[in-house]
Amino acid sequence: MTANVASGFTGPVKTMEVFRDSTLVYQGPGTMVNTSVDLSAGATHNLTVLALKQNGQTEGSATVYVTVVNPPPSASSVAPLPPVPSP
Repeated sequence: MTANVASGFTGPVKTMEVFRDSTLVYQGPGTMVNTSVDLSAGATHNLTVLALKQNGQTEGSATVYVTVVNPPPSASSVAPLPPVPSP
């Protein structure tokens, strides 16, 4: 997931936090987040990003709801490529 504070924003954001289903899964400095979030298949999850001021108060937030339909294929389920013919 990638999230950032809106361009042109000049507020005092110090920390960004990401919550998956109300559980903190990422916290980092700055005004941008670029991280992976594990989600279980067959369920709807809510992802919330908070932009926090230096004193810990929320400057802004956004929540999205995501439904994971199918998990990506694992390496073991991908068919091998055919051999390359020799010249």
